[in-house]
Amino acid sequence: KGIDLVLVDAFDTEGFAPALSNREFLETAHAKLSGSGMLVINLAGDEARYAGLVAMVMDVFDSQVIVIAVREDDNHVLLAFKERDFTPDWRRVQAQAKVLRSRMGLDFPLFAQMLERSMKLGVAEREALRNR
Repeated sequence: KGIDLVLVDAFDTEGFAPALSNREFLETAHAKLSGSGMLVINLAGDEARYAGLVAMVMDVFDSQVIVIAVREDDNHVLLAFKERDFTPDWRRVQAQAKVLRSRMGLDFPLFAQMLERSMKLGVAEREALRNR
């Protein structure tokens, strides 16, 4: 059936691990994901360092990508969805975020709001264009 989620956190002081920032890795991850699977990548540091990676993910995942800034530091989180016509149900996401906040005490509704805003503002698209 495939893998539901691939999490990648491969930044260090030198940048992103080359073995995980190439088209072959991204295509393999895409192929291994289930139909509704998702790739999540932590992007650290200067945005110029990973603009090419964002562009490559956008290409491999048919632009089904959201990039969101992490407020506490310079990191960004990239979410890439295998489902070709992925469109989040933002009402459902917000409702689930409220449930998670009550269970865990973390501000999931704010995170969901940031995700929606990032998608509507086209942050991933701008990062991909920066490299062209």
